[in-house]
Amino acid sequence: MPGLDVRTLEVAAPSLPCAKVAESALRVLSADSAAVESRLAPDLERRGFTGLPGVSAPLPFRERGVYLVTGGRGGLGSLFARELASRYGATVVLAGRRRPDEESDKVVAEIRAAGGSAEYISMDLGDGGAVRERVDDILARHGSLNGVIHAAGLVRDGAMLGKSPEDAAAVLAPKVAGTAALEEAVAGLDLDVFVAFSSVAGVLGNYGQSDYCFANASLDQSMVRREALCPGRSVSISWSFWGGVGGMPATEAVRKQMRRHMGVEPLEAEDAWRCLTWALASGRPHVIVTKGDLERLSTVFDTEAVAAGEMDGFGAGQDAVAFSTSPLPDDLDNLDEEALAELLRTEIEMSTMELGNHGN
Repeated sequence: MPGLDVRTLEVAAPSLPCAKVAESALRVLSADSAAVESRLAPDLERRGFTGLPGVSAPLPFRERGVYLVTGGRGGLGSLFARELASRYGATVVLAGRRRPDEESDKVVAEIRAAGGSAEYISMDLGDGGAVRERVDDILARHGSLNGVIHAAGLVRDGAMLGKSPEDAAAVLAPKVAGTAALEEAVAGLDLDVFVAFSSVAGVLGNYGQSDYCFANASLDQSMVRREALCPGRSVSISWSFWGGVGGMPATEAVRKQMRRHMGVEPLEAEDAWRCLTWALASGRPHVIVTKGDLERLSTVFDTEAVAAGEMDGFGAGQDAVAFSTSPLPDDLDNLDEEALAELLRTEIEMSTMELGNHGN
């Protein structure tokens, strides 16, 4: 676009020191050229997929514990809230953008019927002061807060040039500002667990979702930092696409494309708790969850298939749900022209179908 000064710094892995990233950013900003692309990458890291193993390690949830679930009226938030109620008799405080209504009352009733206590509160994650007030109120009324499940998210898909600042800000708010607000609000509390729900889009990218991809990548790194600095268990789970669960289920057209090109199947409700238990038991601050043919997934993503028995804390047994626990290998620079052409052909064919479903 005329008059647009584009300067891009790609940071290939979060393990790079902040000082090195800042130094590189300053170098890019001070460059004479109006169009600058720079890459900053450490040694290549490989991702390993493993089939879903059995979990023998204890989970960081308490009987009759108190948990805050953001995005609580959504499909994933309410699903895990019901699990906490049925398995632990937990008190679950559901938080969402909207005011209480018949829909939120229905979710609360379902959680209570599952064996726990529940309530719904309206909370603006973009307002740090309001988040602190809500957390303080939970502590005053319930006496403690044992964990957080941060399941809030929003998508407004479209090409970058067509996105308004307001739409982008709305997408970023729950996972960027919202995560920061939650972390600040619980600072000083001895939480047992802080689970953040992310998307594989934050790792692989997705057409029409530049803001959503950034938001999820930011969330992932927040949990990496939190796991290193804070007590308790912190993990970000980058979910693949869902079937009939959640507020952002994949269309049938996208399902067919994913199955055809990658061997990926949609995650379903029965996969959810098992995946969460694995993620918590893995000891990793960030895991990626997808479902399909393990060997084909390993081939498509250029990864290694790792036996479940080789993972600490897991028993034997595998099924179709697969996990990845480290960044993708950054091999694009080493692809020859024919391989790059095939990769581009596949991506364009998939993106045309995906973007068509959003009317953009």
